[in-house]
Amino acid sequence: VQQLEVDSPQGEVRFAGNVSEADTYAGEGSGRFRWNVGESTYAGTIEAHAKADDAVIDLGLSSPLRADLGIRLKQNDSLPWTFTFRVPSFDPRESLMPDSSWESLAADLTGNGTLERGVVQGRIVLNGEPFEFERLAFERSEESLQLALLMAVGGGRLEAQGDVQLASEPTAAKMTATWNDISIPEQFAGQALRTEGSLNFDGSSDAYQATGRMKLGPPDQVADIELDVRGSPSSVVLDQFDI
Repeated sequence: VQQLEVDSPQGEVRFAGNVSEADTYAGEGSGRFRWNVGESTYAGTIEAHAKADDAVIDLGLSSPLRADLGIRLKQNDSLPWTFTFRVPSFDPRESLMPDSSWESLAADLTGNGTLERGVVQGRIVLNGEPFEFERLAFERSEESLQLALLMAVGGGRLEAQGDVQLASEPTAAKMTATWNDISIPEQFAGQALRTEGSLNFDGSSDAYQATGRMKLGPPDQVADIELDVRGSPSSVVLDQFDI
């Protein structure tokens, strides 16, 4: 592509690049865009380079928020990859969600893996409250997807594991989650809360069951809760709900 220029009342697009294929792809490309969608303006740049078995893609968004995504790939069968994703702190009410209660949002994430497995670490900060992703991992096969999450939030920790059966129809999943010593700020729940507990889910869109034991409530009046629910698209049966 020697020259691509698109001009419209909605915005503009510019791009140029070249690519060739031997054992791997090689080439480069760069462009920029600015486009109006409703009341929002989306603007940014893209830079791509491929040489030998390395490929690099850098995406930069300048509107409606500032965000940078960098992707590095190895051109072989397992497609090893790394990425960085950063969003400097901004007020989403100004450009994305004017009716939101979120006053600030920021993100800083990194990851690496292959087509079969990967790991992500980093943090998302919402209204000044950090959500630390110590480990968000997946491992994929032809029939299943294994998921694992370990994160620090609200002064406590959340750990979850899951097994999604991709070969079943409809897709079925087993999920477990445990958490302890988590404080939920008043800005998220209307009042300060403390919680710990565990939750198990097994099923699909056709039929499912969820059981849980947890503590939840204001710091000086935490309630013990036990829950056992099963359901389908047409009904929900509450076998147990004790507080």
